[in-house]
Amino acid sequence: MTRKTWTWIGIGILLGIALLLYFILRKPFDPFDVDISDVNLELTFVDLNKELKSSDSVQLLKLRDEYKKNNSEILEYLMEVCLGINVDVDSIYVRKTKEFYAYEVIQQIEQGTQNITTDNELKGEITKAFKRLKVHHPSGEFPRKVIFANTCFCLNAILNNQPTDIPIGAFVIPKEKSIIVQEEKYIGGNLSLLQTPRLNEFVHNWTINGYKREYLTRDVVEAWLEQFFFPVKQDEQADVIHEAARYGKILYFLHAAFPDMSEAQILRYDKSKWVWSVNEEKAIWSYLVENQLLFQSNEKTKMNLFSEGPFTSNLQKEGKNDSPDRIGKFIGFRMVQAFMKENASEDFKLDKLLSTSAEEIYKSYKP
Repeated sequence: MTRKTWTWIGIGILLGIALLLYFILRKPFDPFDVDISDVNLELTFVDLNKELKSSDSVQLLKLRDEYKKNNSEILEYLMEVCLGINVDVDSIYVRKTKEFYAYEVIQQIEQGTQNITTDNELKGEITKAFKRLKVHHPSGEFPRKVIFANTCFCLNAILNNQPTDIPIGAFVIPKEKSIIVQEEKYIGGNLSLLQTPRLNEFVHNWTINGYKREYLTRDVVEAWLEQFFFPVKQDEQADVIHEAARYGKILYFLHAAFPDMSEAQILRYDKSKWVWSVNEEKAIWSYLVENQLLFQSNEKTKMNLFSEGPFTSNLQKEGKNDSPDRIGKFIGFRMVQAFMKENASEDFKLDKLLSTSAEEIYKSYKP
């Protein structure tokens, strides 16, 4: 062979090696990897609990008038709906507010939740989470305020025999683009307080481990995702498979907001519940298929699979039910994870997941 031929062979070998190294060393596409350094997001944190607790009579009236002047229903909602305090009658509003903060049970809650609103790291995590979501979904709506309050587990609802013992303590006021954080539901390392006679009236024993501060940031973002990214649509099918896909999308976006958070924490599971669910995933799916539950839309079935509870019914093994609650959300999360593992790319980023149908997601799932 001529020198020219050998030269071309050498060049071909070098190109082959370079190409091989490129495929070996190139970083795989990560749908969660985004740059938020230039993202502009105005998010204000308001300690309404402190404002109410530390105000005298004149300041309380001024605070109420400021909210009314700004056409804000937040104070009225918290006081009347959550606590049953009428804000329109000056004397009742002032007296009942002062009485509320004088109750022993409220002081116990205040003791257990102190430092939440001064935790700048927590506020920073929430802000960064929404910035990540803004990169993933630039045209989406985002909150203006996160408001901290003590609602005493929605005391007014308790007095009216309404269920209140769901551990999640973040809910959205859509009109005001605000998220309310119920501080008492993040009592954190002070779980023993929930077992004292007075506080034990407000919670079930199976919910106690859910009142951890580590869940606060994910609860705030999840509440927003449910309301503004994945709202329930009137014309949408309401069977199990569509509910699972919707919740799966919510949890996947939540994981994108907190990419370093464990999958267990994303689901509000402890490690043992997550491990149990992963180990039993195939059996859970078989149960849903064999009992023809995937396309059922009756409320009892959906409540069992998607609502909070001590466990998910009908998943006994050897006469014992160790299953976690909300197993339908777990399945939905795994479905979306499988779909994105198969489809995520520079051409298919998270924004496209918003409009992906349950049927498309369902096809990718083979536990």
